[in-house]
Amino acid sequence: MGENRENLRRCDAIGGADIYAGEDIAGMLPAAVGQKVESCRILLIADKAATAVAASVAESFAAAGYRVSVHGADEEFEPEEQCRFVLAAGAGKAAEKAKAAARTLGAECGVLLAAPTTERILAGGGVSQVYLDGRLLDSCPRRCYAAGLGILLSRPVTAFDDFFDRKLSGCAPPAFSSVELPRELSGTELAFGLLRAGAETGDRARPTPVEAVAGVLPYLAKRRGRQPRMRGEYMFVAACALRRLYSLYLSSPAIDALPPADSERALTELAALTGRSRASLAEMFDFLGVSGYFRINYIVGEYRLDLIEKLSAIDLVSAERRWRRTYEDAGWFLRGALTARDMTDAMVLAGGVSGGLLHHMFSTGFLDAMTALPRQAAGT
Repeated sequence: MGENRENLRRCDAIGGADIYAGEDIAGMLPAAVGQKVESCRILLIADKAATAVAASVAESFAAAGYRVSVHGADEEFEPEEQCRFVLAAGAGKAAEKAKAAARTLGAECGVLLAAPTTERILAGGGVSQVYLDGRLLDSCPRRCYAAGLGILLSRPVTAFDDFFDRKLSGCAPPAFSSVELPRELSGTELAFGLLRAGAETGDRARPTPVEAVAGVLPYLAKRRGRQPRMRGEYMFVAACALRRLYSLYLSSPAIDALPPADSERALTELAALTGRSRASLAEMFDFLGVSGYFRINYIVGEYRLDLIEKLSAIDLVSAERRWRRTYEDAGWFLRGALTARDMTDAMVLAGGVSGGLLHHMFSTGFLDAMTALPRQAAGT
């Protein structure tokens, strides 16, 4: 056990949380948690895929004298009031449930990250410790690894949209850095990258275009009878599609002659698709007046060459190849996961609720001209 404790090392502090890394660390967690709270009742919340890991963790805490309550992330339960430390085992779903329970209890919260699938672990604060088990992260399904890698590889497109917003409004939204990723990236290194990426993300009035498109695609998949993919997978596919769409738009000589978008039709379709109320969605729409419409078109025209130059520096071709090759079949099965119609519909609908260049394209009517909105739910 002494050797194991040495292998669990504090590597960093990110977003207010201490980050620990090691291998086969289930037996080392009681000592790490003991630095935050004394022997007490532990609430353990596990994703379905992390059930075996959670059982091992619960056994270690019980052997160390802790009382443990175990719940699944899909369960509806009332957190036991005696719990002074909440631990998530798994990935995003367990982490969100654990953070909510910790807030309810006024307790400390930790996350044992079993798969590098999301950058949202530290979003909103509330996590004091994150544990990275190298063996777990390296043995996770390739789809999980691809989801995490897709999030990091999509960041240059979000950085471009931030650049666009700064030109348009003079305000600087939270900056997204685009770092060079080494060719060989371990599961632990990928997890570190995602934690740092999430810590950089501040509060935004709207989702980024990449996030907005990725958020619509699962609903379209369900409507059309397909199994949705993971959010990180959709984010990278969305980034690649947006990169090409932006180039098409900025290179078009006719964009200043388009009529404004049909926002009401987009609101109706998006509300029917997601189940959200029109009122909540309308708060995210930017209904342009005539002066605003022409002002934005003028600014975009002034900076068009700067935007094209910035966009041309984003090399997603090699990123696409790298991402596809994380799958055992080089991504062949993704051909059945979504269609070109899925992507164009998602970009039209996401344009109304996102920021960046996609929102401007929506407001100017370019997306309406590019493709008609789905008509089924809109009733048109």
